[in-house]
Amino acid sequence: IRRPPRSTLSYTTLFRSVLLWRWRTLAALTLVSVGVLFLDGMTEVFLPSFTRLVLHQGPAQYGLLVSVSGVAALAGTFGVAPLAGRLGPGPALAALLTARAVLIVPLALAGSWLAGAVLIAAASLPDGAVYPILAAAQQRLIPAAAEGRVQGARGALSAAGFPLGSALGGMLAAGPGVPVLTLVLAAGYLPLALACYVIQSANPAGAGRGSDHGAGGLGPALAGEPGRDRGPDPQLTLGRDQRDH
Repeated sequence: IRRPPRSTLSYTTLFRSVLLWRWRTLAALTLVSVGVLFLDGMTEVFLPSFTRLVLHQGPAQYGLLVSVSGVAALAGTFGVAPLAGRLGPGPALAALLTARAVLIVPLALAGSWLAGAVLIAAASLPDGAVYPILAAAQQRLIPAAAEGRVQGARGALSAAGFPLGSALGGMLAAGPGVPVLTLVLAAGYLPLALACYVIQSANPAGAGRGSDHGAGGLGPALAGEPGRDRGPDPQLTLGRDQRDH
């Protein structure tokens, strides 16, 4: 049995790859993941505070709100993500994150539990679609030869967002109050949407899995993971110029 050749990596190369410096587009998408999880941490604080201090309801109503949010997010994963994915990862993420921001703002004015539940459900639909599209776009860019290193670095960086977001959400809820927390939470999605648009504009066509050309384009990220050694799927082009031809 022939063993695969062992790659020789210098410490500098290993350090750069672990920090995702070699794959700048993947690193940029990882920062978007950090931002999304940061805002999820704020949402974790927002929901109970919103239920108690804005809707003036108790634990039972809070549990129902969490259930409504979960069901709506699941519907977004299975229903909205495939439709939004037709736009390509960059435009889809920008649109979904913007929609999430717009739909969160009215929560500051919700006057009843029913109105709050409807708004929570509406805001959770695009949220459920963000994760599969973002994860697929990242996975499409990970070089097969560096799967373990890059996955580890990406997971470690992304996981840092949630506790930091929870801490900030708690300070805002205890200080300025839930309405301010709501507006800060909504505003946080807008720079992430802009970042996705900028990433897309800088990498319109995609460069295939793990390519360093052009800093690694987004490439086709949906339509069922085209495979490690396969080039970009012509059925999913990301740039407007390609869609117009």
